[in-house]
Amino acid sequence: MLTQPIAKKLTESGITISMNRGVNGIDGVVSTAYGLALTEPSRQHYCLLGDVAALHDLGGFVLPKGETPVNLHFVIVNNDGGGIFSTLEQAGVEHFERVYTTPHGVDLAKVLSQLGVRQVAPGANHKIKSAPVVVLKFLKLSQ
Repeated sequence: MLTQPIAKKLTESGITISMNRGVNGIDGVVSTAYGLALTEPSRQHYCLLGDVAALHDLGGFVLPKGETPVNLHFVIVNNDGGGIFSTLEQAGVEHFERVYTTPHGVDLAKVLSQLGVRQVAPGANHKIKSAPVVVLKFLKLSQ
């Protein structure tokens, strides 16, 4: 959730933040990002999402034949599941990992490559504007 001062500063800077179903919706995040980017094709767009959300919407990474790519870059936190849930109170209960973090063991970079998605590996930030997907092994967001 964005605090009022942060939201105000982003708005004044011309930055727009959009989310699916509040902050907890993972279904269709990729497709939603493409849809939003299509509404303002002259602007640069970024979508920050987790690997589970990316897996839930793999079809969204496939650009239909004849469609023009949009100014959209994805930053994917690729940590084999919902690592963010480890901060929950119930993190220590039995079956927590299976139920909450849902580790998948999928090589997301390989899957996206098979779909024809160009990628930039971590540490290659100078190329971020030339590829639509950045697959991160782990990204820790601090306050």
